[in-house]
Amino acid sequence: MATVRSSNRLLRLLQLLVFCFAVVSWSSSLFLNLPLPSSLTDDHKQYNKHEPSSLELVNAHNSSQYVTRSLVDDPILERRHIDPSLERTWPELSFIQRLQLDHTQGHNTTSLSQLSSNVNTTATSTITALIHATDHKSLRIQLGALLDQTMAIDTTWIVCSDDLRAVAEIYAAKYPSLEVTVLVIDIDSTTYPERSAGATPWLYLLPRVHTDYVWILEDGVKPSSNYLKTTFALLQTDEYKETLLGSHASLLPPSKDAVGTITNRPQLHCLPSAFHLLPKLTRPVDMIHHAWLLRAEWIPLLLTERRLDALKSPLSYYISQSLLVHANIPSVVIPPAIISSTNDADTSPPLLYLQNIKPSVSCTTAIPSAYQQSKYWNRLLAMNSSPTALDYRYFSQPAQPSKALFFIDGPKEANAFLPLICQFDASSSSNGLSTHVVVTGKQRGLSGSSVSALIHGMPGCNPSIKVHDLDHFTLLNPMDTANHISLQLSRWIQALQPRILFHSRHDSPLFHSVATLVHSYHLPVIQLPIDDVQHALWIAKLPLEALQCWNQIKIDLVVITDRRPHSLSRLFNSIGHGVYLGDHVDLTIHMEQTSDRVTRMFVNSFSWSHGTKRLRHRIRKGGLMPAIVESWYPSSNDNYGVILEDDIEVSPLFYTWIKYNILHYRYSKRDTGYDRIYGISLYSPRNLELLPEGRIEFDPNDVLLPNDFAPRTPYASQVPCSWGAVYFPEHWREFHHYLTTRLMDLRHSKRLKIHVPNSRSERWKKSWKKYFIEMVYLRAYVMVYPNFQDFESFSTNHLEFGTHIKHERAQVALDSFVVPLMQRNTILSQLPDHRLPRFDELPMMDLWGDLMTHDEMETVAATWHQAVSVCARWPSNHFNPQDMLCPFDTVDDVDSLDVATMTTPDIDYEHLDDQVKDLESNWDRILSNQATQQVA
Repeated sequence: MATVRSSNRLLRLLQLLVFCFAVVSWSSSLFLNLPLPSSLTDDHKQYNKHEPSSLELVNAHNSSQYVTRSLVDDPILERRHIDPSLERTWPELSFIQRLQLDHTQGHNTTSLSQLSSNVNTTATSTITALIHATDHKSLRIQLGALLDQTMAIDTTWIVCSDDLRAVAEIYAAKYPSLEVTVLVIDIDSTTYPERSAGATPWLYLLPRVHTDYVWILEDGVKPSSNYLKTTFALLQTDEYKETLLGSHASLLPPSKDAVGTITNRPQLHCLPSAFHLLPKLTRPVDMIHHAWLLRAEWIPLLLTERRLDALKSPLSYYISQSLLVHANIPSVVIPPAIISSTNDADTSPPLLYLQNIKPSVSCTTAIPSAYQQSKYWNRLLAMNSSPTALDYRYFSQPAQPSKALFFIDGPKEANAFLPLICQFDASSSSNGLSTHVVVTGKQRGLSGSSVSALIHGMPGCNPSIKVHDLDHFTLLNPMDTANHISLQLSRWIQALQPRILFHSRHDSPLFHSVATLVHSYHLPVIQLPIDDVQHALWIAKLPLEALQCWNQIKIDLVVITDRRPHSLSRLFNSIGHGVYLGDHVDLTIHMEQTSDRVTRMFVNSFSWSHGTKRLRHRIRKGGLMPAIVESWYPSSNDNYGVILEDDIEVSPLFYTWIKYNILHYRYSKRDTGYDRIYGISLYSPRNLELLPEGRIEFDPNDVLLPNDFAPRTPYASQVPCSWGAVYFPEHWREFHHYLTTRLMDLRHSKRLKIHVPNSRSERWKKSWKKYFIEMVYLRAYVMVYPNFQDFESFSTNHLEFGTHIKHERAQVALDSFVVPLMQRNTILSQLPDHRLPRFDELPMMDLWGDLMTHDEMETVAATWHQAVSVCARWPSNHFNPQDMLCPFDTVDDVDSLDVATMTTPDIDYEHLDDQVKDLESNWDRILSNQATQQVA
């Protein structure tokens, strides 16, 4: 029986492994090879089986002899610069994909001959030759060229108008070995420009092809006798099996050149004419001219595009772009023969040769004319739907700035993101960043031209922001739509090499498809819910290195409660309305041993959709010190804890304030406060609590404004906030170590004589803040506090009558501790210069509210350290408290400490934080101060 169960378990394990492998393979093929029709079942790694060796490639120092250096600034002569850090994170690519991205060099004619010589061209593949006849002379020459081919042709189609029917039938009878079929079709020539895709009659006949390949010859060209055989052989190689090959091609200018005016247009390059400027190697191009060898499974791709502008574009552009856009099949030009510089006899024959019978169809004549004059083609090119072959070089030049890419699908996303895009571009100019926007197109609700118009119309928005319109046409199946858009987006990711991508977060196939895509490229991404973008405009103020850490940060919410369900309900309601920017935020709720049944039921039923909800319940009452200190411990140096007691209420914007500060002060190379700031306060205090004479009212502007700080400048204080704050991992971990040792010493030897001079916290024997204040005083640590108008804050403490507050008359005084919560997002508008200050710009205050520099804090800390510890003081970035805890050398293998035994009381009052008891003991003075203010 045990053997049967073991066998079943083994079988299930094998099934699970097979399933996981299938999922991984599917994900890889979806975005790396989607959809490569003739090789969907091939192993992805076979693309790299034959990688050209050094013998097959023209070395860089040898290729220079074939390049004219008079046009050095031309981007087609520039070797593409690939950021090594980005290249290492990209998915594994085939040779042709790397050639397309210019990660590798192509082949010369010699190495191409070696590749094709290993292919059996007598295989059983069948081929249809298709001739588009427009006059009898050209038809006669092309039929003769077909007879001369060194590879057999199974059947031949002559596509002509009714005027040429008789001549075509005569030639068909004359060449019986070609198995000629005459197909007569007339197209209205007034609808489409000459030689455009729409004016091509044979395009609509391609579905009738039943052979494995179709070889199409445009009228006016004569191929060499080995043209078909060589092209076919290269299509059977691992390197070029998913390419459109040809000997005549064009290169469009990089899309940096705006398409609009007809005059002063940048030049396009015709090949092979432009090969005198280039190494004679295979290279990706934007269109192949005159002759096309197509696999039968590619034919449906040519019939997918039905938009008028596309059908009015040149036929060669239409064919190449249809294969590229819908199946990622690039066009590659075969180079001419290498010309020997010393001996003409050493010049190798051309691998492919195509003779122009009609000069009017030449690339140097027809294509430049259409490029300069065709408004339909210009409109199509102006969308920048796909990177040109030269874009991969241009956008990766070393002189090019780093790029941020925004992906927008539809008008709702555009309305949300455009304010951020404009601010981001304005702020990024000083960071050396350029901003690019990719939109899905008019059929998805918003065209690129509309976005450009909106950008031009927004005050302060840079009109040079580059917009790329994918011009996607809607498919019936949402998954097919998502896959196709992701494929188009992937090409811009490859060309631009962006350092960060922004797009909206929503539950849809498109979102998940794009998320998978960017994950495959290990591209830092910020995915914001549409409604949250308006609350994240401060993103534009952060440097690139901080933004790249967006998803690295993990912020935990920690709630501590006892038996105040009404207060807890108010807290839960406020955090439930928080703006979490699409982040995964875990919530941990700690219930005291004495929590009542209503509290426990409410906690169990509370729904938390932003992350994982965890419940903890103490079995022994311990008081506030262990409840706070033991409630959270960082799992990494990117893990942050927001500690909230149940009588706190937070602003809807508390999380955005936290994340902005963390990214700004912790992940920016320009900021030096990483080890000195221990946390961020959500609360703006109205009182100073550590003066020996007791609490006094406090307004930070009374200190800051006379010292020439701008109004509403945030400030840093050594005082820890317990009424809503986030604590940083290294400092909290150091505090745990420090507190464990201090409490152990108090319980046993009492050899440590650490205290803070003239601080009222010395009276708080059971408060965790007493010991935290000791540590920050000796370390010169600070916490950043908000300083908005009228004490507007991101948290407030209600200090309700009940467990904490024993005297009803004290409630009047405690109202002065309640501060207004920020409801409308005015963070940037209130901050000086509309940004957080750098650490070296922050005003610094000590424990008693006195202004001082951080260097002065360090001096005070170093001096006092000598009075409380015999060990030399360590730098703060060690985050190890041992130097403050001498004469103890280490605290290894410390026994676990039951803090509850130090605070276990007979009455509830004994559990209260000492600082609250201190507050109650001074309520008469507080009331008197309030009365005096009211009289004044």
